[in-house]
Amino acid sequence: MLKFILDLFWGSKSTDTPTPPPTEAPKPTTERLPGESTGAWMDRVMASDARPADVGEFLAEAVKAEEPTSVPLPPKVSRRNINAAGLALIKTGEGCVLYPYDDLRAPVKGKYVEWKGEKLIGTPTIGYGHTDAAKHPLKVKPGIRITEAEATAILDTDLDECEDAVSRLVKVPLNDNQFGALVSFQFNLGALGSSTLLKKLNAGDYSAVPGEMRRWVNAGGKRLQGLVNRREAEITLWNTP
Repeated sequence: MLKFILDLFWGSKSTDTPTPPPTEAPKPTTERLPGESTGAWMDRVMASDARPADVGEFLAEAVKAEEPTSVPLPPKVSRRNINAAGLALIKTGEGCVLYPYDDLRAPVKGKYVEWKGEKLIGTPTIGYGHTDAAKHPLKVKPGIRITEAEATAILDTDLDECEDAVSRLVKVPLNDNQFGALVSFQFNLGALGSSTLLKKLNAGDYSAVPGEMRRWVNAGGKRLQGLVNRREAEITLWNTP
């Protein structure tokens, strides 16, 4: 680039022997085209080995191109994260399954049956309760496998939306355990925003939360012991100072 710029200066000076003008002026090929970016224009001029149509503009742009630019970073988003007790509750409640399964198909001998594409009762799930509706882009398909470390990373991403939802929806102060209990509730059900629980809590009725949580124990029209256990664990965490 520097050599090319110097050549422009030296090449622009007159010589002792004048060069006769061409009989017909060639059509300019180094003129900057409408909408052409600076980089594209400079590359094209340099590749043509011809003098730019506007030397002054070219030099000005060349100098700017050599200068470092400062790109402002986007503002850092502050997010309240679930505490260790809340995360442990979710991991225990969801369990870690490293292959796809149907979340409403009953486990056999304590183990979920792998979903291989047959008709679903519930939702295809993998890892710590990850589904296609969650934030992480992994799609649950028959035959896929993940590691425990991958399951944890996926959960961390999936929880972002739940942490944000609790922070946005709840208008009263929460301690870390109360926040963690509601993040677990939201992750499991996604229903905090439309719940009576939220209305009562935002009215300042903290004591109503356990009773409202206990209402959310049914799936597919049936009372599920797993959901009963999950709600009781969340209530215990909620009541822990």
